[in-house]
Amino acid sequence: MACRRCHPARGSLAPAEKSVKAAVEYIETHLDHSTTLRTLSQAAGLSPNHLHQIFTRIVGLSPKAFRDYRRLARLKEYLRRGESVTSASYAAGYGSIRALYEKAYKALGMTPATYRGGGLRENIRYMTSSVTFGRLLLAGTDRGVCAVLLGDDEDALLAALAKEFSRSTLSREDSPPPSPAPTCG
Repeated sequence: MACRRCHPARGSLAPAEKSVKAAVEYIETHLDHSTTLRTLSQAAGLSPNHLHQIFTRIVGLSPKAFRDYRRLARLKEYLRRGESVTSASYAAGYGSIRALYEKAYKALGMTPATYRGGGLRENIRYMTSSVTFGRLLLAGTDRGVCAVLLGDDEDALLAALAKEFSRSTLSREDSPPPSPAPTCG
């Protein structure tokens, strides 16, 4: 039986969900600004600490990590359209090319120019796994993770990876690479 507080049968959101939705909308419309947790909490109508806790619980990422992810997704979209790295960087909300290379380079697993070129000459290793929500495809280069895809059909996930990185060499890994051995100092 549904609780009376959130009224899910009426399609309404619980107060916490409304606050998180307001925060997500604020982030989406202000990707080109450095948004503080205080500013975001004012838009959501919660204290900064409470917003951070609820946002992380509902979304699964902190507000900052969510903003960084959305900014990276926007950058990739502009680069796939063929825009220059400079114009894509500013359009996605990075304040400078330096900021782009500091923040996005590792998250792309390659330089933005290489990503724009379909991953030209990159060796991308990937693996798939069953997870609660279906199939997960994780792909990366020596410089970092370049794709995390979730879906029901492994062939469709691989096709999406091949389309995004059409000029790369893809190779399947059976298991994740071993972690580096700890060193004694």
